[in-house]
Amino acid sequence: MTVIAYRDGVMAADSLGSDSVLKVSGLRKVARGPDGCLYGCGGRASICCDFLRWVDGGCVGDRPALKREDDTADVLVALPDGRVQVWTWAGDEDYPDAPYMSIGGGSAVAMGAMHAGASAEDAVRAGIEHGLGCGGSVMAVRR
Repeated sequence: MTVIAYRDGVMAADSLGSDSVLKVSGLRKVARGPDGCLYGCGGRASICCDFLRWVDGGCVGDRPALKREDDTADVLVALPDGRVQVWTWAGDEDYPDAPYMSIGGGSAVAMGAMHAGASAEDAVRAGIEHGLGCGGSVMAVRR
């Protein structure tokens, strides 16, 4: 489980992850791409790490698959033009008018917090406090 939130040019995430039977703390889930996009990846830790390495490498080549066998990951993308997208193994979704967005197990809490005016970082803190499987510190990238 995870919580990733975007609002006002800030992408924030918790830092707790899991892979198979291991709990992984200090996991980086957000990155700023050379294309001006902000990326937040949640799901299977190994898939997220591969995806963020692709971003760190300049987004060169095909983007990594978000599904391996029964394991999946989702990506929250904030484009430079203000649109927000969610990439999943099943396809991409576009939210052109969304002033904020969240994905992951703590997303309902984060969306409620942002509806009430919280920043992306504070929305992630709310997700960590109240979302199952969310935890660790808050990491953020900014435009």
